[in-house]
Amino acid sequence: HARGHLEGQLAEGMHLARLRALVAADHHPDAVAQHVFLEIALDDYIEFVAENGLAAMRALHGKRGFATVERGLASGQPLARAEGMETLLNFGPAWLAAPLARLLDRDSFDAATSRGLSRKDLEALVNHPDKWVLEGARAVLAGPGEGMKELIALKRVPLFSELTLEQLSSIDRLMVTRHYVKGETVFRQGDVGSELFVVLDGEIRIHLDSNGREVTLARQGPNTVLGEMAVFDEQPRSASAEATQETEVRVLRRDRLLAIVHEHPEVMVEFVKNLSQRLREMDALLQARAQKEQEQESNPVS
Repeated sequence: HARGHLEGQLAEGMHLARLRALVAADHHPDAVAQHVFLEIALDDYIEFVAENGLAAMRALHGKRGFATVERGLASGQPLARAEGMETLLNFGPAWLAAPLARLLDRDSFDAATSRGLSRKDLEALVNHPDKWVLEGARAVLAGPGEGMKELIALKRVPLFSELTLEQLSSIDRLMVTRHYVKGETVFRQGDVGSELFVVLDGEIRIHLDSNGREVTLARQGPNTVLGEMAVFDEQPRSASAEATQETEVRVLRRDRLLAIVHEHPEVMVEFVKNLSQRLREMDALLQARAQKEQEQESNPVS
């Protein structure tokens, strides 16, 4: 019974992976959001099936015995990954390993055509048991649903990129929307930070006041996150932020963010990556400024 259920899931995962390749090949400028949402929903389902397949392999071969295969599959090195795939197929059984290897190698489903999904394909997906696949197909057929833009924005934020639509939906319900006009302050340097911001539309300029001059550190556009450092460390804001145009953001309070991190530790991993990237960018900016000042000192204007 368990094998039959898993075989059915793997077959459906393969079918959706083929459809996913068709969605990617289909570019409708007037339906970008709907197609992106459907792609994310299909990805979530395919990854869910692949994870079930990996769990079955662990159960069959023992967690320790299968660990070397998983390390290879997770490797960023093409050779190590290829060896992991080969070992997976050698482990068997074929009914499980063969479709699982395909699902883990998504490039093997590249569409040979650019025709995109047919209406028949979409109508079949509208009856899919997975609610996100169903909603994605419905959106392509009839227009985007409520809250779709917000979920896409959250998915594109590195902090939340590893989460599924189901998980993102639970986070989105904890957030509120705010609008800022051009020139309006979002927060000031020295403020106690208790909120994280995700930009949906518009732009926010991050700046420092240095010796009476404003120094722009970054400009954050749609699908970016800001303010997360002060939320985690409870220190005053290290810079100020203002809207450079009409801007719409989603706001998450500190207590709610900590509850999310507790439930989804992978968010903290992404936060550390994000923080590391910010520190590297800040270091590069300071080095460039120091070099410029040094050049100005050695070449004074007469």
